[in-house]
Amino acid sequence: MKRITVSMLCVFLCVFLSNSASAAQEKGKNLMINGNCEDPENPWKYWTYDYTPSQNGNYINNTKYITMLPQFNSKKNVIRLIINDDKGYQGFPMWQLGVQVDSPLIPFEQGCRYRFSILVQGSAPYHCYPIGYQFKPGLAPYENPSLFDMQKRWKGSWNTIDDKGVNPKSWTKIHRDFPEPQLSNNGMRIIKTVRYMSFHFIGITGEGVLYIKDLTCEKLPDGYKGGKINADDNESEQTPRKPAAGKTGK
Repeated sequence: MKRITVSMLCVFLCVFLSNSASAAQEKGKNLMINGNCEDPENPWKYWTYDYTPSQNGNYINNTKYITMLPQFNSKKNVIRLIINDDKGYQGFPMWQLGVQVDSPLIPFEQGCRYRFSILVQGSAPYHCYPIGYQFKPGLAPYENPSLFDMQKRWKGSWNTIDDKGVNPKSWTKIHRDFPEPQLSNNGMRIIKTVRYMSFHFIGITGEGVLYIKDLTCEKLPDGYKGGKINADDNESEQTPRKPAAGKTGK
């Protein structure tokens, strides 16, 4: 009997350690697909940078100001964004409209939080943040979806206070966590609809050049929790903006 108990204890311990190791590996694993833009067949695979023909005129000229450089500052396949004073939609300058790119969409697991990290170099101001999506009504879910089949549900924080400035001569690694660790009751209701997430990067509010490389996403150890933290539980949900028609680098 004693031998059986010891054997069962050993089996339990092995299973526990195996599960713990698997969980640790999962949390440190890079979940982003083609985040380094080094897919051998198509460096732009699953990225979105062409928003034409578009229902949002702000980005109809986006492709004119975004390029993938074969080599830049010891990195290959670097995305470059040029933000200047050229006149765009309705005569507004490009630095006011913004030049943008959206990462590949990856699955979002309910209850989990993630950290998106990316290398940035350049001289222009920018905003970047994760976005949570669901499929548009009437569309059956499928793997590696197009951004234009998705409906925006959750916009992460774009605060750049932790970036400590971007160096124009060397790479700076920045990160954004998604979603926040504490959500309101209203936030908990909305986050339940999120099925996929991506990383949005836009050069805006000033002229200059930006370079981005090596986007990664990993699962954080702790999930999010809910509870009323503001008065937003009495607020109506904002109607998601209808995504522009266009194409992705599939």
